[in-house]
Amino acid sequence: MRSTVALIRSGAILGLTLISLTTWGEAQTAHIPPGVGALTGFATAIAVADGEILVSRTGQSPFIPLKTDRAGAVHVFRATAAGSWAEAAVLAATDGVVGNEFGDQMAVGGGTLAVVAPKANDGDGMVYLFTREGDTWSEAGSVVASIENDSLPAEAFGDAVAVHGDVLFVAAPRQNRAGGAVYVFRRTGDGWSQTAVITASDGAAT
Repeated sequence: MRSTVALIRSGAILGLTLISLTTWGEAQTAHIPPGVGALTGFATAIAVADGEILVSRTGQSPFIPLKTDRAGAVHVFRATAAGSWAEAAVLAATDGVVGNEFGDQMAVGGGTLAVVAPKANDGDGMVYLFTREGDTWSEAGSVVASIENDSLPAEAFGDAVAVHGDVLFVAAPRQNRAGGAVYVFRRTGDGWSQTAVITASDGAAT
């Protein structure tokens, strides 16, 4: 049996199959929703949360660079009583634009979804936050690096992202003179505030 990664990548290239999940020995396949089309970066990133599969579509194939007229989005699939997967919602940034590659990375935890748009914020990257109430996901703000990059033209803010409860971790490997940094944000009321920047003691580039 091919791995999930292989199936995800084949979907991203060919626009044929999203993923195949095996639960108690039975494989279920969810197909790309009508209208999405091939070569739009569908299934670039994936996350699983409480009976839902969250699948990103950046609007740009990561393998074949073609001009696109579609902004990124996250497709939410929900398990049905029949044991299949059906699209339940499509999430997008309210200020999203074509070329920001919204959905390049994702992480979910504690009812919070973090979605990276690496080309947003003038190419330095931005992370959008969504929160879930019941079965509904709503946009809940965004975060950017607080320190202007001191080395390279793009910080790669959001190269990796993780959510743990009310804390968000965002990697920026080109920050700190290309030595790398991790930004730490904490949920405060309806927003997110940066609380720390973590760097390695021996991580500065020379």
